[in-house]
Amino acid sequence: MSDISNTQIALMADIGQKSPLTLNPEKRLALEALITAGFVTPSAENDAAMAPYELTAKAQRFLEDRGVGLNES
Repeated sequence: MSDISNTQIALMADIGQKSPLTLNPEKRLALEALITAGFVTPSAENDAAMAPYELTAKAQRFLEDRGVGLNES
């Protein structure tokens, strides 16, 4: 995945901040592409009902390299 869209970057930021996701068809396709590319994985945490996805280390590096800050608690 060489070109990451703005929609995908926004999705990764939302997932990293554990924001609720509202997925329309475009965002579902973007999410599926991120999962396939290894940027996002289904959550293994106890709060998976609230945050069903989590970022991989690859996604965290990608966002950090682009100066996207995640305010995780």
